[in-house]
Amino acid sequence: MKITAYKKILLIIALIIIYQIFMIHCNIHINNLPLFIVSKIGLIIYFVIANKYLIQQPINISFKLSSITRQIIIILSIILGLMCLFNQSNIISAISIGLIASIPEEYIFRGLILGLLLFIFKNSNNYKTKFYLPIIISALLFAAVHIVNISTQSITFTLFQMIQVFGMGIMFACLYIRTKNLVIPIFVHFTIDTFLSLLPTTSEISRTVTPSVIVCTVLSVFLYTIIGLIILKPVLK
Repeated sequence: MKITAYKKILLIIALIIIYQIFMIHCNIHINNLPLFIVSKIGLIIYFVIANKYLIQQPINISFKLSSITRQIIIILSIILGLMCLFNQSNIISAISIGLIASIPEEYIFRGLILGLLLFIFKNSNNYKTKFYLPIIISALLFAAVHIVNISTQSITFTLFQMIQVFGMGIMFACLYIRTKNLVIPIFVHFTIDTFLSLLPTTSEISRTVTPSVIVCTVLSVFLYTIIGLIILKPVLK
């Protein structure tokens, strides 16, 4: 029996919820990094198998990059390398967090969910419906899944984090639509998460929302959205 695109999206959401319940029940979170890595590896295997036998959504993955893309990757790599030099004690965990977050999340939310949403709205003559709606829906789902972080930080801080993640989701979606290559949003996602993991943090930050957190949230969402729209602009012509 052929599964419709709508039902495939609902199936993906159900699988994500099952995984999140498992994470909460087993008390698996980023503070226990080795177990967290194992769970994320299991997540990507879980969805690759689900995609092969149930969802069957084609995902564009290619390492043949344009010259401008290669230059951007080189620049981002240099920036990360410099960050690592200034925080050598946290290099391994930062890179690990970047990898285990970027690969499964991009596979699920851009490769699967965004891909299915673009298929659903592909016949629309209105580019706002054809592109903006899939981008916004996939970004909202991407943000929503981060609610699980309340297990290690305050609800208020988690909500602000989800707002930032929504902005990131918009930019990643625009990157995937523009490049038609999942490798690009994976690398950019990896760069951002690794960069943030290398920044010094305190336990107080994870418990409270300060004015600086509010300002950073607003600015980051605005910046991610603007960058995303600039990236997407050639596709809309």
